Amino acid sequence: MAIKLIVSDIDGTIIDDFGNVSNETRTAIHKLKDYGIRFSFATGRSYESTLDIARLLEVENEDVGMICLNGMETYDLPAMTKIEKDTLTFEESVKMQKLGEKYYLGIMYCFEDCIYFQMDDLSLEDYQIAMGEDVKKYFNHRVPLVNVGSAYEIEERIKKDRLLKIAYIQSPQYKDLVIDRMRDEAGEGYHFMRVGPGWTEVAHTDVSKGNAVLEYAKKYGIRPEEIMVFGDSENDISMFEIAGMAVAVENAMETAKAKATHFTKSNNENGVAYFIEEYLKGL
Repeated sequence: MAIKLIVSDIDGTIIDDFGNVSNETRTAIHKLKDYGIRFSFATGRSYESTLDIARLLEVENEDVGMICLNGMETYDLPAMTKIEKDTLTFEESVKMQKLGEKYYLGIMYCFEDCIYFQMDDLSLEDYQIAMGEDVKKYFNHRVPLVNVGSAYEIEERIKKDRLLKIAYIQSPQYKDLVIDRMRDEAGEGYHFMRVGPGWTEVAHTDVSKGNAVLEYAKKYGIRPEEIMVFGDSENDISMFEIAGMAVAVENAMETAKAKATHFTKSNNENGVAYFIEEYLKGL
């Protein structure tokens, strides 16, 4: 079955560890149009942050998709049509706050113009220093970081504005010990996605990259078996489970690799570009 849509995660997948896009990757993505293959991003990043990568790839004015915030929002470039999913309510935010506090996790409430963080036992700066380079990319925001004591301090903000996501942060070793317990205690209707070292996001179960990819593909008459996806983390597994070709980069989490059908080089070795070029050679 010929591939008609290629979807790629961003961090740890299509860009290297320093946030760069290689010429090889840029060339491979631009070739897809010649073969009648659509391209889309699928990322945990916001719209603005995803658009930055689109500009690096020089596709911001091309007919490409941008699935953002792990499936919460989907955009079509350059027309800028948009699909949104429901976010967590204030009551759900308090529930997730209490769950995070129970297990001594840092909690981040993310809005378009501000990120509020709640950390009792250490400062955000201490956390970043302790985690080192691997986690710094998750704090590369244009928006300010504001410390709060609880979700109640921003109750009106959560009720009035769009809360994009809630994230838990803590050392990865500790997080791995409690994440399954947190899933069970949260109950049905939510899923927890480890998207990086010590970083887990929570959302409604209908909000996922996989669901968003299926909706985007259906819009263009593309079947699941005609989709190729690239990823490296647990938030990419929902894509791996619905695509005809699920490609894990070499640096992917083992949980993601277990769901992959194909493998490629690491993000620092232009793994996405390498696999696309090899696929196109066979057409």
